Amino acid sequence: MKISLSKKDIEEFNKLVDAKEVNLSVADMLNEMYGDGFYIDVSEEEEMDKQLVYETMMEYYQIDLEDEENSELGERYFLSQLHELDINEYRENPFNNLLINKVKEGNLELTYLHYEPYEPFPLSEIKVDESSYFEEYSQIGYFKEEYKYLALIDKGVIWMSINPNEIETMKEMISEARGNVLVCGLGLGYLPYMLSLKDEVKNIVVLENNKEVINLFNENILGRFKNKNKIKILYQDAFVYLKEELSRGKFDYVYSDMWHDAGEGLPMYLRIIPLEERYPHIKFSYWLETSMIALARRCLITNLFEEINKLDVSYTKHENFTDILINNFHTYLLNKEISSYNDINEMLKSENIKKLLIGVMKK
Repeated sequence: MKISLSKKDIEEFNKLVDAKEVNLSVADMLNEMYGDGFYIDVSEEEEMDKQLVYETMMEYYQIDLEDEENSELGERYFLSQLHELDINEYRENPFNNLLINKVKEGNLELTYLHYEPYEPFPLSEIKVDESSYFEEYSQIGYFKEEYKYLALIDKGVIWMSINPNEIETMKEMISEARGNVLVCGLGLGYLPYMLSLKDEVKNIVVLENNKEVINLFNENILGRFKNKNKIKILYQDAFVYLKEELSRGKFDYVYSDMWHDAGEGLPMYLRIIPLEERYPHIKFSYWLETSMIALARRCLITNLFEEINKLDVSYTKHENFTDILINNFHTYLLNKEISSYNDINEMLKSENIKKLLIGVMKK
């Protein structure tokens, strides 16, 4: 890149880098808390409000809220993102009324897990403030009583689950899908079921490359679906199918959810998004797209930091996918001219990051 920034521009860029570091720190803190299964143990007679839940979370992190900076960051990234949820809203979700039985087949176990009362959990997609250095905010939910949800366990590891996060992150896709829909990734069938309830959705083709998951779904879940005649499950590699079948014009909407988190999903997302230019008449959507774009944005900020500070970095070596993406950004943007912080800010907006990623994949 050919970068020429004023002193003021560099100050703005450094604020952007600081915000990225805060984003990373907050994400690590939340992952630690969720991984530990942290919850607030209270008796049945006790009840806590959101403020007390927040303060107990900060005690878990050993954060001194008497410190002004800690207090300000805590309120922005934790307290304002914390939500006490109406448990009945989720219990009354149509999928949760299917009353699916527990079963174990080979390495797979269909069972129910639960959140403890006052156990924080990831609620929905992150929100990115594009007007303020691309700060990332993660929504945190909790219930005041135990909440059970369906899950699929594979060799002792949670493989899929219909928890509030799954429900929240699919609301937009369920709302906008129309016509003939292609779903890449079966999961426990939540999205196909919810789509099948819509009059606007005619047919749903679901691609899944795990035959054991398909068999378990067909034998224990599909029979409970009211409109199961709308749904066709194919044992198929999604990338092969997308390459061979989209040109036939059979689909109006394509949804991809073949990953467990944004980090795993980003490489697969990059393989699919070039199809959007080839088939502009099809609406494409992706589980955790905002989070995947945020990961790509972090990589680009890292590359910009290296270029601006003229660091001695090898762009031919890599240890992980993050390194590969940074290297690809470097190569693709070799002749890119940046003369102001505004140029950087524009590059980092979600729509432009996505265009950039498509360009990187096409090269």
